[in-house]
Amino acid sequence: MNEVGLRERTRLAVRADISKTAMDMFLAQGFDATTVDEIAERVGVSRRSLFRYFTSKEEMAAADIAVRGNEMLAALKERPTDESPWDSLYAAAFSSDGRGPMSSKDRTLQVAQLLRQTPALQRFRLEKQKRWQDLLAPEIALRIHGDGRDIAARGIVATALSCLDASVDIWVESGGEGDVLDVFRTMIAAVRG
Repeated sequence: MNEVGLRERTRLAVRADISKTAMDMFLAQGFDATTVDEIAERVGVSRRSLFRYFTSKEEMAAADIAVRGNEMLAALKERPTDESPWDSLYAAAFSSDGRGPMSSKDRTLQVAQLLRQTPALQRFRLEKQKRWQDLLAPEIALRIHGDGRDIAARGIVATALSCLDASVDIWVESGGEGDVLDVFRTMIAAVRG
């Protein structure tokens, strides 16, 4: 077996465990009330070891955002390239295989509330938007023909992600009532004209 591949998989698994444990603690006792030392103790590693995986508590809270972007890209790559860019993005954002943002409604609501209500985490939401655009736009460009397709792809992705964020905002504001998919679908339909 490839040792580097195994090492990286182990690192990713430990990172995911730390992130999940940290998020569980943030949800239970609040982001500001949770210390890095408490997270390290709960995970069973030293503070120094913890910082080999994450540079900050904020990064631990936002780790799932980065993972979700990669999952969306993987779902997008599975879509046919002759499919509409909008339809491909919708399907990738709300994949039915459990990778979508609503795979666990209660936890998703709690995490979304935490990310939106914690000032220290606002920057990560903005950075996510940029990272996801950079990640998804090249794949969307494959679905567009003609001059300016890279620019068009970036615009489509930025618009779709803004609609996704706004849909989740509305869903969070309602306390998780209704269907975020319907809100997103309505927004995309309005944008598309």
